[in-house]
Amino acid sequence: MLHKEWESRWNENRIGFHRGEVNPLLMKFGDCITDPSHRILVPLCGKTLDMLWLSKRCHTVIGSELIEKAVVDFFQENQLEYTVSEAMPLHCYRSEIATLYQGDFFQLTPNHLGTIHVAYDRASIVALPQNLRAPYANHLVSLVQPGGTILLITFYYDQSLMSGPPYSVTPEEIQSLFQELCNVEPLFEQDVIESESARFRQKGLTWLKEAVFRLTVR
Repeated sequence: MLHKEWESRWNENRIGFHRGEVNPLLMKFGDCITDPSHRILVPLCGKTLDMLWLSKRCHTVIGSELIEKAVVDFFQENQLEYTVSEAMPLHCYRSEIATLYQGDFFQLTPNHLGTIHVAYDRASIVALPQNLRAPYANHLVSLVQPGGTILLITFYYDQSLMSGPPYSVTPEEIQSLFQELCNVEPLFEQDVIESESARFRQKGLTWLKEAVFRLTVR
């Protein structure tokens, strides 16, 4: 069901969540995950331009994305040559800039990835319904080496006014999901209702908070 929902969004270009620019919060806080030696994982990556920014600052960028169109769009829109191979049960799209695994994130394993020093959740967790967030948190942390860092960006709002996605995932929920797995450090919070898409205000939202966390894997 989740696959069909996201596939229809991509096929119908209902991708208001995609930014046509590098996320300003990544540029502001990216120092905590970028290093020329780091291999970085970007879960639920879509076709984000953040991967291009990261590729200039990390040794290896590896993305995971469910929808094939999003993966192909990333390479084609950025004029990147790529190869495709089987990485059962996933497909591996590889270029000089980044490697993207297309398929179910929960089927991504260390055998696919090798050592992952850091990860960047650019609001991936808010794309998931509540029943998948704890499994997602557990699986993401399992893919990052102990002592590694996850930079996580979440949104939250009055969910009685809008059901999502993006879903409302509060700082309290982030603490609850990750506190047994990581040291959780809030870095920043801001109200972005004025700068985000008008569709949020059309739903009746008067505030939309964006929060940034640094998670250190135990």
